[in-house]
Amino acid sequence: MAKKTRAVDNEISFIVPSDAIIIESMDDAVAALEEMEEISGLIAKAQARTVELKKNVTDWAVDKRVIVIQLDGVYYRQINRSNSGWDSEKAKEIVKGLKDKKGKPLWNFITRRVLDPEKIDLAVKQKLIPEKKIMKAFKSTPQKPFLQKFTGEAIDG
Repeated sequence: MAKKTRAVDNEISFIVPSDAIIIESMDDAVAALEEMEEISGLIAKAQARTVELKKNVTDWAVDKRVIVIQLDGVYYRQINRSNSGWDSEKAKEIVKGLKDKKGKPLWNFITRRVLDPEKIDLAVKQKLIPEKKIMKAFKSTPQKPFLQKFTGEAIDG
């Protein structure tokens, strides 16, 4: 049985406050974001540790061909999956020269066509369609506002 070791000086622990969060001023907003940064930093360290623990146990289990590791009330099972999909370059070679029942290339029959921004620009440049007309098909949908983290000092803050 492997011995359990725990480095006390590397221990990760923290208490998450449960008091009400009230933001009524810039000072409140700054304090809340600072608290969030502190908690996020501690969580990131804990998550990095869990990733390393799981990675090392997985490597060991694969090497030793251990399928299941049982703990109190839970277990970990080794799962082996693969991604499956079509290789478009290989398929293109295979169907080259083949036709559908209407005599059109089989490649066009077995693939989907989507709008290509570069080809739209080319069509406009070649005057195949006026830009004003095709722009009616261009849509922009606003997203919900959010705060994003940046490093450094805000110039307009």
